[in-house]
Formats: sequence, structure tokens, C-alpha cells
Amino acid sequence: MLICTLFFSAININAQNTQFYTGSFESLTQKASLESKPYFIAFHIPGCVPCKRMLDNVYSNSEIAEITNGKYIPFKIGSPTYANEILRRKHNVNQFPTIVFFNANGKETGRVVGFRSVNVFKEDLTKYAPKATHTSLTGFR
Repeated sequence: MLICTLFFSAININAQNTQFYTGSFESLTQKASLESKPYFIAFHIPGCVPCKRMLDNVYSNSEIAEITNGKYIPFKIGSPTYANEILRRKHNVNQFPTIVFFNANGKETGRVVGFRSVNVFKEDLTKYAPKATHTSLTGFR
């Protein structure tokens, strides 16, 4: 019984965090295109205090996680690898944290720079989320 409780508690805790995509950037863009789902890249660097605050306090918030995991494919760049440096330069990121939003086809739709509180980031996520399209059925019979 205790093992089951611990197992389900661990799943619940994990479900409340933003689940960053762990594949390559190339596979991310393919996934976004296939699923017709927008994505964002969260550019962070080691030793950046505002970046750590975002990771510890914002991406771990259950409301943020619900939005990021449901409406986006979140992708985090945090280590200074050659591939990550190329992406950083390609997207002209010079301050951290920077979050760059893209539509499913890879077109940048917006960006935010600096620490974002939970409420402010929630507004950012809503602002850059794809808008639902409504079709009229009046012409159908």
C-alpha cells in the first residue's frame, strides 16, 4: 500500500512540472510540425539567478505546467554546447532567461526576456498560444 501511495505521489508531482522536450532541436521542429503544435525555447545559462528562479518557481507551478504541457512543446536550452550556441546566435539571444515562442511551422511569434513571475508568464503563454479558429456552420444543410 505504501509503495502504491509513493508511486502515485511521484507521478502527481511530476505532472505538476513543465515537461521539457528532451530530444534534439531538429526532432522538436519535426514533432511540432507533425502535431501542428507550437513550441517555445527557454534559453537559460548556468549560474543565472533569474533563470534558476524561473526553473524552480515558475515552470514548477501547476497552472503554468498545465498550459505549457497542453498548448506547447516546451524546450529548454541550458548548457553551453556548440549546438546550443548556434541556436542562441540564430535567434539573437543575448540576455537570460529569454523565451522565444514559435508556431508549429517554426515561425517566431514572440519573445520575452528576463524573469517572469507566474502571473506574468501565464499572460505571456496565453498571448502567444494559437488562437482557436471558429467556423460557421450556417451554410451547411
